Amino acid sequence: MKLNKPLCVLCWLVSIPFALALMALTARGQEQLPAGLNVASIEVHPAAVELKHRFDYRQLLVTGKLSSGEFVDLTRMATMTHSGKAANISADGQVRAAEDGTDEITYTFNNQSVKIPVTVSGVKAPHPVSFVRDVQPLLARMSCNAGTCHGAKEGKAGFKLSLRGYDAIYDHRALTDDIGARRFNRRGGKHYS
Repeated sequence: MKLNKPLCVLCWLVSIPFALALMALTARGQEQLPAGLNVASIEVHPAAVELKHRFDYRQLLVTGKLSSGEFVDLTRMATMTHSGKAANISADGQVRAAEDGTDEITYTFNNQSVKIPVTVSGVKAPHPVSFVRDVQPLLARMSCNAGTCHGAKEGKAGFKLSLRGYDAIYDHRALTDDIGARRFNRRGGKHYS
């Protein structure tokens, strides 16, 4: 009994109303602390950001210490401003390198502020691509090397990777050397699949 197509349709039928309900909830307004909670102090982790190449980034976490001694995540509730053009900061606190220089990010919540210095360098320097650092994480994130795909015992569609990326050398050779190296374009330019 094959359920792939009916299950897909069922998933879509369930997920569309769920997504619409989620959008309606987020459209109502910004997150707020429950009534009666008082934030005594706020802090940001990390306290300083140093980005060393154009692909470098850091995730900031804004934490509030309540008067009861408990901690609460204020990352999406605090107001963020920044001066300078060295970094780009997303609404959820991800800091990415933009250009060499310095920047300062300020988070404010209920008249309390924290400043985070940002230093960016090496944006224009060449950044060598590493198979282990840059390619394998993408294969894992897209589940290409999972047991249900190319990480299976026999692989899939004539292409096999090590299960969950355990053998980086095997995976590199599978991409660059198998079938006469036709999976990999060493000269750059356009790639046709």
